[in-house]
Amino acid sequence: MIGLITNPDKATGRGQNIKANSLAQWAQSHQITVETPNDNEQLKQSLQRLNPDLVITIAYGRLIPITLLNLPKCGFINLHYSVLPKYRGAAPVQHAIMDGLKSTGVSIFQLDSGMDTGPIYAQQECEITNEDVTSTLIEKLNRVGVDLLLETLSKIQSEVSPIPQSEKGISYAPKISKEEGHINWSENHISVQNRYRALSENPGVFTIYQGQRVRINQMIPAEITDLKIGSFTVIDGKFFVGTSGNSLEIIKLTPEGRKMMSGLDFYNGLSDQSVKSFG
Repeated sequence: MIGLITNPDKATGRGQNIKANSLAQWAQSHQITVETPNDNEQLKQSLQRLNPDLVITIAYGRLIPITLLNLPKCGFINLHYSVLPKYRGAAPVQHAIMDGLKSTGVSIFQLDSGMDTGPIYAQQECEITNEDVTSTLIEKLNRVGVDLLLETLSKIQSEVSPIPQSEKGISYAPKISKEEGHINWSENHISVQNRYRALSENPGVFTIYQGQRVRINQMIPAEITDLKIGSFTVIDGKFFVGTSGNSLEIIKLTPEGRKMMSGLDFYNGLSDQSVKSFG
């Protein structure tokens, strides 16, 4: 490894201090050259300075022109967290969980001018459990990706050609917006819980109560079936919300402008006990 190309440093925290990302910090601590190009011209200069035989990308976040992809001797390869051609795009892990898949995977492919359209060197599937959230699934895919990358590097060294992607089964996984975290209680409990599992960490999931956002911090499936869509109640000290299927139990939530609290504390603190439903 002769260098790391990553996105420019960003302001973080309340103080908005400029700080290198964790990968850049790791590279610097190991005396590895770090390049942070702002645009394609600067990326070209970085590639010319480093003069790599091969570039490995993961979640770089921008399309790279074919003129730059051709600069390294062996081009660019990318680790993508889906079984391509399914879930091309920026958020394959989140979309796989939201869609209720029982498995996804890792694909390593040669970058071309399209979005995740290049020929494939290697693929491997990975199970999605009902307990997986985005971060835990990414951890599992990371482990799969390490072994798959070593396999791919061996193929490239042996001049094995990648296989073109199938034209069947193509689907997309676009970048997640904050508004996609808005829970629709008219969906069934499985769909609502899948959205929570996919998005609760980032960008967060929320509902509306009397015109204000309420972030859902912790939610689990429940067995109660007689609650109306979006209505909530407390039974034996537990806070339940109705969907078009079974109910869900909200353990922790954060009303807009307030601290995180239990569902029971939220319920007991309602100023208007006549309104017991989320929007």
